[in-house]
Amino acid sequence: MFDLMGFHPESGRELVPVTPEIVAAWRDQRVAAQQSAARRVPQRIDPEKFGFFDPISGSARVWFWRKGEGEYEFFDAAGFHPLSGEALRVVSPESISQWRSEIEQARRKRTEAEELLRQQHQAQARAAQEAQEREARERAENASREARERTERLERERAERAERERFAAMEALRESQIGDQCDRLASNPTDQFRNKTIPGVSYEMLRNARDAALEACAAAVQRFPQTARFQYQYARAMQVGNLREALPLFQRLAQQRYPSAFDNYGWLQIRINRDYEEGIRAFRTGISLGDADCMVSLAELVQTGRYEPRSPQESKWQLLARAASLGHQSAGVAVENERSKIQQEAAQRQQGDAAAQMMLNVFGNIIGNMPRR
Repeated sequence: MFDLMGFHPESGRELVPVTPEIVAAWRDQRVAAQQSAARRVPQRIDPEKFGFFDPISGSARVWFWRKGEGEYEFFDAAGFHPLSGEALRVVSPESISQWRSEIEQARRKRTEAEELLRQQHQAQARAAQEAQEREARERAENASREARERTERLERERAERAERERFAAMEALRESQIGDQCDRLASNPTDQFRNKTIPGVSYEMLRNARDAALEACAAAVQRFPQTARFQYQYARAMQVGNLREALPLFQRLAQQRYPSAFDNYGWLQIRINRDYEEGIRAFRTGISLGDADCMVSLAELVQTGRYEPRSPQESKWQLLARAASLGHQSAGVAVENERSKIQQEAAQRQQGDAAAQMMLNVFGNIIGNMPRR
C-alpha cells in the first residue's frame, strides 16, 4: 500500500488505485498472515531488549510463563510452554509491574543472602584469623614457657652440679687430708708405692708420733679400704709398739704381694718366731718385687752368716749396690763407705809399691856403684 500514485521502487511497475476487490484481498492476506503467525512456535526472548507493546496499536507483543516467585520466562508469540505444556499468558501493565516487583524482591533477597553469606565468610575468616592468632599466641607462650622452664631447669641443674662439685671437692679435700695425714705420719721412705710428694718417716720419727699415726691411718683405711698403701702404713705404725698385732697385718699384705710388706713380715717372723727360713723367703720375694729394704735385710743376713748367697746377685755388695740405686739411703752410705775404703786400700798399695820400687832403685844404684874386684 502506498499513499500516492507512482511506480514500485523494486519492480518498477506502475501503482494502481485501490478498489473494493483489492481491499478485500488485502484483508484476506492479513488474516492469513495472522493465522500463519499464530501457528508459529513462540521463541523465548529477553524482556529487557524486547518491547512489551506495539508502539502504534498498543497491543501486547509478549507472552509469559511464571515458574515461581520472580521467575518468569517471556516469549514473542502465543502458545504453550515447551516443557510444562501450560498456556502462555499475554503480558499486561499489571503483570509487568508484578514481575518487576518480584524481580526487585528477589534481587533484594539475593543481595541480602549474598550479604549474609559475605558476613558469614567474614565472620569465618575473622574466626579463622583469631584462631590462627590465638594458636600463634599459644605457640609463642608455650615456646616462651618451655624456654623459661628449660632455662630454669638448666640453672637448677647447673646449681645442683655446682653443689655436687663443691661437695665432691670438699669430700675430696677431706679424703685427701685423711690420706695425706696418714702418709705424712707413717709412710716408708723406701716404699715404691708411697705418696711421692711426701718424703716418708723413719722408725725413730714414727715412734714419736705413733698414736697420731695409728689414728690417721685407721681413718684412711676405713675411708679407703681398697688402698693397700694405707693398710701397710697402719701396720707399720702398729709394729712400733706391738709386734704381734702387726704380724697378721703384714702377713695379709704379703699375701696381696705388697712389696714393702715383705721386709716387715720377714723381720717379724725372725724376731717373734725365730723363723729365719720364713724370713729369708719373705726377703727374697720382696727382692723379686723390687723392694730395697728386703735387699738390705738379706745383705745383713749374708754379712752375719745367716744366709749363704745362691748367686752372685745375692752377694752383700751386689744387694747393697742395687738397693742404693733404688734410693735406699743407708745402703748408699754403706756402698760409698766401702768404695772409699777400697780406694784407700788401693792408694795405700800403690804407695807401698812405689816405696818398694824406690828402694829397689836405690839398692840397684848402690850395687852398681860398688867397685869390682
